[in-house]
Amino acid sequence: MNETPELRFDPVDLEAVRLTAQISAGMRVQRLLDAHDFIVALIRGRLRGQYPSASDQEIGLKVLEEIERAERAWARPQLLP
Repeated sequence: MNETPELRFDPVDLEAVRLTAQISAGMRVQRLLDAHDFIVALIRGRLRGQYPSASDQEIGLKVLEEIERAERAWARPQLLP
């Protein structure tokens, strides 16, 4: 009964880690910023479809709300059943 629960984490992609280690820190940051911009554009496009009459400012606020909600949801590791 004193078993400690296992935590579930995604497996590490060793090839991606090896390739990432070969590029400069500046390029790693640039890749993260590019990925962030891409995700925000996807969210913005989906929200634009859901709220076609919303202004750019309203869509921007909804994007921030979604990002906040996602950060709260993924802040804790999941316990395995």
